[in-house]
Amino acid sequence: MIFSYNRPSDLIPALDGTAAWLSDDVGLALVNGKPNVKSRASWITGTQTTSSETVVSGTWSTGLVPRVAALIGVSLPIGMVVTVDFYENLSWGYSSVTTAVMEMDNGTNGIWVVLPTGLSAVTGVRFHLVNNVSGSTVMAAGDTFDMGEMWVGSSPTYQIIRTVQDNLVDPSVRHRTLGQQVYTTKRLPYRTLSLDVMSVADPNVSASRLLRASTSQSVPCVMVLQEDYKSAALFCNVTSFTIENDNGALWKPSIQFEEVPNG
Repeated sequence: MIFSYNRPSDLIPALDGTAAWLSDDVGLALVNGKPNVKSRASWITGTQTTSSETVVSGTWSTGLVPRVAALIGVSLPIGMVVTVDFYENLSWGYSSVTTAVMEMDNGTNGIWVVLPTGLSAVTGVRFHLVNNVSGSTVMAAGDTFDMGEMWVGSSPTYQIIRTVQDNLVDPSVRHRTLGQQVYTTKRLPYRTLSLDVMSVADPNVSASRLLRASTSQSVPCVMVLQEDYKSAALFCNVTSFTIENDNGALWKPSIQFEEVPNG
């Protein structure tokens, strides 16, 4: 389980080259914790080839060791090549990873990267959106596209007990007529997730208590239960965090999450 909850509070999104913001928020909707509120941008101008790229970047002031990077709720096509790299030691290009836009379990498209442990601290992330899907260009110069949220954060890796409850809540309003016909006012469904972290001995419980304190204000976070199943990754808030003493020797944390849908 990879649980990242410390996105830099001063993360500033930007566009490189001839790409431009088209929405009034000029990219700040990417860090407002509301992935269904989109930032709109234009694709770079000029002649397009399968190596043309629009670069979305984010920078912050205090270094962190990256573990998860994501662009959530994008309107880009599935399979578009994406390269992610970081700003480290005053230069870009650190820990470059090539991936692609994927379809998430909730039907939206996203870019998710899980990084190895032990990296250096960084103060920037770049998403190189490459105009290449299976060897063909898909974006024309100046095309518009939307993005819901940018994520970069560190994370310890937690071992969880396999009692995960991954539920879907549908808050749609349903009414019946006198003839019992159903009329539904649709609302966007969202997932809830609850899990138990592997019990820890007394000397290690301080890390769990620190995590509880860090997440007590419902800060945005992301959850990746399995690295090889990133399409189920969750942008969410912690709604409950309890630590139970087990037989006077071990401490068992339990966490509950609610998804923030990205439409």
